[in-house]
Amino acid sequence: MKVKAVLIDLDDTLTATKHLYDEALGVCHEVFNKSTGMKLSEKGFKKLYKEAKLETIALVPTDAASHNRAIYFQRLVEKMDIQTDFDLIYQLYVTYYDYVYNNMEPYDGCEELLLWLKDEKKKIVIVSNGSTHVRLEKIHALGIGKYIDYLVSSEEVGIEKPSNQPFLVALNKAKVTTKQVVMIGNSASSDIYGGELLDMVTIQVDIGSKEKKPENKLQKPDYNVDNLSKIKVIIQKLES
Repeated sequence: MKVKAVLIDLDDTLTATKHLYDEALGVCHEVFNKSTGMKLSEKGFKKLYKEAKLETIALVPTDAASHNRAIYFQRLVEKMDIQTDFDLIYQLYVTYYDYVYNNMEPYDGCEELLLWLKDEKKKIVIVSNGSTHVRLEKIHALGIGKYIDYLVSSEEVGIEKPSNQPFLVALNKAKVTTKQVVMIGNSASSDIYGGELLDMVTIQVDIGSKEKKPENKLQKPDYNVDNLSKIKVIIQKLES
């Protein structure tokens, strides 16, 4: 097999973000109480946020808007028995992402892997659920833009992984076939399942993200790694 391109997820594949999201909410909680004069507990604030998030996802389950924190915070504020404060909604949104972007760090071996792929002239396509704007911010924050050839967000194509569409758009951008790529991601239900549906070689990255176990055969990856440096060895093996 000649690997001409790699499709790579972003969050919790090249960088850890789940813990940052929780920490960012803690900062937002302080902003909320200071702005409103309320004494809502952090636990109570996070509970309201979770409710707002689930309501948003229920309305647009396969759309990039399901990830939109601005909508989450808008719904959260609307749940309170106060006049809707749009300056507060904006402040919560900005505070949240400022914290995330300023504290993001690539996983060990991330830059080395991307540099090796680039040197080997393999196209690198980020395929990620969410808005293009936030993907661009994260790529910039990580300082990896110089290695990336293409970006495909679910916002761009109108539907999320594991749907075929994000993967097919990525293949078209890189001008490769399913037999010439490797799909790399952390999520069994999104990255691996989507790749397996198109008969791609799949590599699951599991670096402390505690992903759910595969629910079916198509959610089982061809390879599993706990360090990004191991991906180079797998690709070399595939090409030998």
